[in-house]
Order: sequence, then structure tokens, then C-alpha cells
Amino acid sequence: MPVYTYPPDRDPPFTSILIPTVDNTCLKYLITKFDKTTFNTLLTGEAGSGKTQNIFTYLGSKNTPDHDDYAINNINFSSATTMGILQQNVESFVEKR
Repeated sequence: MPVYTYPPDRDPPFTSILIPTVDNTCLKYLITKFDKTTFNTLLTGEAGSGKTQNIFTYLGSKNTPDHDDYAINNINFSSATTMGILQQNVESFVEKR
């Protein structure tokens, strides 16, 4: 399992710190493998298991200064989310031509 080293030269934002555990290390491995396939993937798991943070970390690591392939956006769902709200949310981030 990878060892976490706190960066000595800066204080990272608290929300960006991901301490490696057995669970999120396995999840990172699976995300890496699924990214190489052409299948859609749905991550499920208990609250606080690191699904969102692992996805954001993985997609962020794929973006480099000269190769910006992914635009990351988070949409929260609840029992009050309707199709109209979802469509409005998605369209607010899509470039209109």
C-alpha cells in the first residue's frame, strides 16, 4: 500500500488530502482499470468510502498543463432533484453554440 507523505513545502487544502487505505487503494486500482475499457462504470458504496474523492483525484491526475482532456464537475442529487433541474445543471456547464 502506498505511503502518504505530507508535503513539507506547502499546506494542501484539507479536502484534497487522501490518506491511502486498503479500500481506497483498491478503488483507485479499479478506476484505473475501468478507464482503459469502453464500458460505462457506476461506483457504489457507503458514504465516506472515498468514491468522489478518488474520481476527482484520478481525473485531476490525467490533466496536465499541455494535455487538458477532462472538465470536472460535480452534480449532487437528492430526492428533490427533477429532470428539469438536472438538465438545467448540465446545460449550465456545456458550451452553447
